[in-house]
Amino acid sequence: MVHIHPTLVNIAFSQTTALLSSLTMPGSATYDQVLQAVVADASEGQRKRAEKLGRIMPLRHRGMIDTRGTLHNLQKIMKKLPSIMLHTCGGPGLSLCSP
Repeated sequence: MVHIHPTLVNIAFSQTTALLSSLTMPGSATYDQVLQAVVADASEGQRKRAEKLGRIMPLRHRGMIDTRGTLHNLQKIMKKLPSIMLHTCGGPGLSLCSP
Protein backbone atom coordinates (compact mmCIF):
# COMPACT_ATOMS: atom_id res chain seq x y z
CA MET A 1 0.00 0.00 0.00
CA VAL A 2 2.88 2.37 0.79
CA HIS A 3 4.30 2.13 -2.73
CA ILE A 4 1.01 3.49 -4.13
CA HIS A 5 0.90 6.61 -1.97
CA PRO A 6 3.83 9.05 -2.29
CA THR A 7 2.79 10.84 0.91
CA LEU A 8 3.12 7.62 2.90
CA VAL A 9 6.51 6.95 1.29
CA ASN A 10 7.67 10.41 2.37
CA ILE A 11 6.38 9.85 5.91
CA ALA A 12 8.09 6.45 6.14
CA PHE A 13 11.34 7.90 4.79
CA SER A 14 11.25 10.88 7.15
CA GLN A 15 10.50 8.72 10.19
CA THR A 16 13.21 6.20 9.31
CA THR A 17 15.76 8.96 8.71
CA ALA A 18 14.85 10.64 12.00
CA LEU A 19 15.12 7.36 13.91
CA LEU A 20 18.48 6.46 12.40
CA SER A 21 19.78 9.99 12.98
CA SER A 22 18.85 9.82 16.67
CA LEU A 23 20.42 6.37 17.02
CA THR A 24 23.67 7.52 15.42
CA MET A 25 23.97 10.79 17.34
CA PRO A 26 27.15 11.06 19.43
CA GLY A 27 26.35 10.06 22.98
CA SER A 28 23.54 7.65 22.13
CA ALA A 29 23.90 4.05 23.25
CA THR A 30 23.96 2.80 19.65
CA TYR A 31 26.61 5.33 18.63
CA ASP A 32 28.77 4.39 21.62
CA GLN A 33 28.50 0.69 20.72
CA VAL A 34 29.53 1.40 17.13
CA LEU A 35 32.44 3.55 18.31
CA GLN A 36 33.66 0.84 20.70
CA ALA A 37 33.50 -1.76 17.93
CA VAL A 38 35.35 0.47 15.45
CA VAL A 39 38.09 1.34 17.95
CA ALA A 40 38.45 -2.32 18.99
CA ASP A 41 38.73 -3.48 15.37
CA ALA A 42 41.18 -0.71 14.51
CA SER A 43 43.30 -1.51 17.56
CA GLU A 44 43.34 -5.21 16.69
CA GLY A 45 44.38 -4.44 13.12
CA GLN A 46 47.11 -2.11 14.35
CA ARG A 47 48.37 -4.77 16.77
CA LYS A 48 48.56 -7.36 13.99
CA ARG A 49 50.42 -4.96 11.67
CA ALA A 50 52.86 -4.10 14.47
CA GLU A 51 53.54 -7.80 15.09
CA LYS A 52 54.29 -8.39 11.41
CA LEU A 53 56.53 -5.33 11.19
CA GLY A 54 58.22 -6.25 14.45
CA ARG A 55 59.53 -9.42 12.81
CA ILE A 56 61.23 -7.37 10.11
CA MET A 57 62.42 -4.36 12.08
CA PRO A 58 62.32 -3.44 15.73
CA LEU A 59 59.71 -0.85 16.59
CA ARG A 60 60.65 1.83 19.09
CA HIS A 61 57.15 3.18 19.60
CA ARG A 62 54.06 1.11 19.39
CA GLY A 63 51.51 3.89 19.33
CA MET A 64 47.92 3.26 20.17
CA ILE A 65 45.11 3.93 17.75
CA ASP A 66 44.24 7.61 17.48
CA THR A 67 40.80 7.53 19.10
CA ARG A 68 40.27 11.26 18.52
CA GLY A 69 40.77 10.77 14.78
CA THR A 70 38.55 7.70 14.82
CA LEU A 71 35.88 9.60 16.75
CA HIS A 72 36.02 12.52 14.32
CA ASN A 73 35.79 10.26 11.26
CA LEU A 74 32.92 8.26 12.74
CA GLN A 75 31.03 11.47 13.49
CA LYS A 76 31.52 12.62 9.89
CA ILE A 77 30.20 9.32 8.55
CA MET A 78 27.20 9.29 10.86
CA LYS A 79 26.28 12.89 9.99
CA LYS A 80 26.15 11.90 6.31
CA LEU A 81 23.51 9.24 6.95
CA PRO A 82 20.45 11.34 5.96
CA SER A 83 22.04 12.49 2.69
CA ILE A 84 23.21 8.93 1.93
CA MET A 85 19.68 7.66 2.46
CA LEU A 86 18.25 10.40 0.26
CA HIS A 87 20.74 9.61 -2.51
CA THR A 88 20.06 5.87 -2.19
CA CYS A 89 16.32 6.50 -2.49
CA GLY A 90 16.76 8.48 -5.70
CA GLY A 91 16.68 12.04 -4.44
CA PRO A 92 13.81 14.21 -3.24
CA GLY A 93 11.17 12.21 -5.18
CA LEU A 94 12.28 8.98 -3.44
CA SER A 95 11.76 7.20 -6.75
CA LEU A 96 14.04 4.30 -5.79
CA CYS A 97 12.38 3.70 -2.40
CA SER A 98 9.02 2.64 -3.75
CA PRO A 99 8.30 -0.03 -6.34
